[in-house]
Amino acid sequence: MQRSKPNTYTPPYPAFQQLQPSTQPDFVMAMLGVQTKTAEWTLFSNLLDCLEQTGAGQPLHIEYGQQDDAQGFQNDILMPYWRTREDMEDFFGRNDVIRLLKTPLTGTVGLWAEQLAAPTTALDANNARPDVDYGIARYSEPKEEQYHAYMGSMRDRVPDFLAGTSDAEPLGLTRQAKRQTHGAVLEITDLPHNLCFIRGAFAWQEAGQEEQEAYLEKMWPVYRDGAEYLRDNPIESGCISMRMIEEKPLHQNTGIQSGILGWFLTLTELERWTRSHPRHLAIMKTIMAYMKEFAFKPKLHLGHEVVVVPQGQAKMVYNNCHEDTGFLPFFPSQVIG
Repeated sequence: MQRSKPNTYTPPYPAFQQLQPSTQPDFVMAMLGVQTKTAEWTLFSNLLDCLEQTGAGQPLHIEYGQQDDAQGFQNDILMPYWRTREDMEDFFGRNDVIRLLKTPLTGTVGLWAEQLAAPTTALDANNARPDVDYGIARYSEPKEEQYHAYMGSMRDRVPDFLAGTSDAEPLGLTRQAKRQTHGAVLEITDLPHNLCFIRGAFAWQEAGQEEQEAYLEKMWPVYRDGAEYLRDNPIESGCISMRMIEEKPLHQNTGIQSGILGWFLTLTELERWTRSHPRHLAIMKTIMAYMKEFAFKPKLHLGHEVVVVPQGQAKMVYNNCHEDTGFLPFFPSQVIG
């Protein structure tokens, strides 16, 4: 498939693609969340201790974000990144991790884990600046890229997207019959091929006061409106889960203040959202106006990691979580603890 723009195309502002070394042919990360009505740090600390242990399965680094979901629960989310899928499998195969994740919880505290691995040929790690320090950018070389600032540019940047091998049949989402989730450890079954994951990142602290005010007053409300629409309208949008998070420093400041963690049923649903939905068109209009206001040289950072995950390379487990957590509303599950 040919790109939608010629090789003579010149974008109106720079953007940077994160290129992983050959020793890291895969994008490998997980989200592990402690879900509570009020902050519960014992379980969170135990989870963090497991991740920080040296030896088998130790991640390259860990990031942390906090989400208040629509059901009134706080989700404290740890985001470890690994060098290889084997390293991640080693972590989740450790006895202490199995005990922590699969021993049934009770009361108002839940624990969930969503893990994924995919080839970097199906990854778009794209940022407005080269000097970013979140996600795989910590271990990647930034390269200024040509294809951005137009609808469909992401497909033009990513080899598997352009070749069509990341596509999947849009089957649509259907709500499952409600089931007992409290006190149960449930693993999602029958996950489809080529699920699409997005992590969006927003940083404004390095910008001057005028630019920060412009972002918080003009751009952030439009982003929030779009994310809330996706969260609240999964059937119409094909968005399985959308979490808006406040990024928190852990061992190292990522420079990111807020972000999103989202799952779409397919890349097609994500593209449909970005190309044609009025809320995302409003986001794009706001971005361009913002760029023009600051002469296409803003200090604001916008970036994302978008990846398509092959069948068998994603796994979802929910322990004593409410029934609207993650994939639970839309996919069958089996009791494993």
